Amino acid sequence: MTWTASVLPLPRGFFGAGSAGLCGGAVVGNVEAAQGGSRVCLWNDGEPWVVDTGASRLQARSARQTTIAGAVRRRSGSLAALLRFGPEGEARVVSLHPRGFLESVAAATDGDTRVGSGRTATSGAALLWPGTGAAPTILPDPGGEGARALGVRDGLVAGAAGWPSRAVLWRGTGEPVSLHPQEAGWSEALGVGDGEQVGLIARTEEAFLAGNVLPVVWRGSAATMTKLLPGGCTAGRAVDVLEGVQVGSVRGGGVERAALWSSTAASHVDLHGLVGGDWTDSAAQSIHRREGALCVLGEVRRMAPDRRGIAARQVVVWTLTSPSREPRSPRS
Repeated sequence: MTWTASVLPLPRGFFGAGSAGLCGGAVVGNVEAAQGGSRVCLWNDGEPWVVDTGASRLQARSARQTTIAGAVRRRSGSLAALLRFGPEGEARVVSLHPRGFLESVAAATDGDTRVGSGRTATSGAALLWPGTGAAPTILPDPGGEGARALGVRDGLVAGAAGWPSRAVLWRGTGEPVSLHPQEAGWSEALGVGDGEQVGLIARTEEAFLAGNVLPVVWRGSAATMTKLLPGGCTAGRAVDVLEGVQVGSVRGGGVERAALWSSTAASHVDLHGLVGGDWTDSAAQSIHRREGALCVLGEVRRMAPDRRGIAARQVVVWTLTSPSREPRSPRS
């Protein structure tokens, strides 16, 4: 079993980057311009390509298979959209914004389906787009207080509803199943895959707002919840899951470090230790299969300014070849 980590270069004229996922074999993210604003960027074989979307400034939120989903920023709010490529590689922004909504965002995609949320003048709603150009379905809201869809894979949708937030799981467009444990005052399901859901819980709303959250994994019901916080850490979150492997980050000693688990706290793997250099913080943000290998995307951060006085943020790719369902320490 071989672990590797690669920090992707920034395109010239940009000083920061974060990841969104994979489109085909390319890593997708957003890069921050020195003069302000951000642009979608694709890395093919490690080389950055800043996508020209014209006047439509798309912020990529998720990318899988051949789909890049997110939102176009407007002064009046964000509008859900896709990024498509023509036969010559030309980029085209396709609106997903539904009529009657003031704002919307496509938060996640599994390639075939997009999910997210929207806001009308009176309430918020979790949305599911079954295809390009199709009007979204409003997912059932268990409490009628507003819901949001945050992750999707293979017909299952993870998200949250209400305020304080309660984690829920939708099977297609059916009534949601509550994942919210009685012990928590706040919970969110952020990702879903292969029969598992991942996210976070907090003791109270105030604890959530202060960042005092715990990473958790569910298997279809609140009763199946397992906490993933390893010893020596004070907080964390799990954001994506694939083939029984969960990814996210943990906090301890004032820093955030990318983390990986195989469904138990004891299986925790510190991905940050693979990066090297003077990177102080990191977070894993999505997990994929690419060319037979397990691929984790995230970002690394340097909290102290560099020589130009800029605190850097760059995309990192962790790759595990010949993975098992019980990941070992990077040092093994």
